[in-house]
Amino acid sequence: SGEAKYRGNLKARIDDDKKKLMRQKLLTSNLRVKGAVSDIKIEALFEKRIIEMYVTFKAP
Repeated sequence: SGEAKYRGNLKARIDDDKKKLMRQKLLTSNLRVKGAVSDIKIEALFEKRIIEMYVTFKAP
């Protein structure tokens, strides 16, 4: 999933990803890009056969 709470704990991350995949047919991750306004969140929605990517930021 790429979430900070799993930093240094690969087994917990894999276990959580397996549960999400089995229950929701979904995998998520965060991608950090230097200079981007925020992390890029990536979701693979297997039932819909699509991949979504988005960023979140506060409007000026």
